[in-house]
Amino acid sequence: MRFESGQEIHDALSRYLNGGTTLQEFEDWFMPVPWDLGNEEESDARKFARTVANLIAGYSDGVLTEPSLRQELANARNHALQASRR
Repeated sequence: MRFESGQEIHDALSRYLNGGTTLQEFEDWFMPVPWDLGNEEESDARKFARTVANLIAGYSDGVLTEPSLRQELANARNHALQASRR
């Protein structure tokens, strides 16, 4: 799986945040993404993927509840979208 941009990440994350997929489905889709982007320069997609991965890790470690994770992911998505429009 290769990503031209972060659009696929935004789309998949939006589906999860809008209730179109479960957290487990999103995680299953997302897990290869940081690895696929690992050899690229420090792109916006790579930064966003790292942020999402860190938030999921926080949830997995029990630091975040799922509602808190959803809110943090929504904030990260919105921040990334605003940054991409600059």
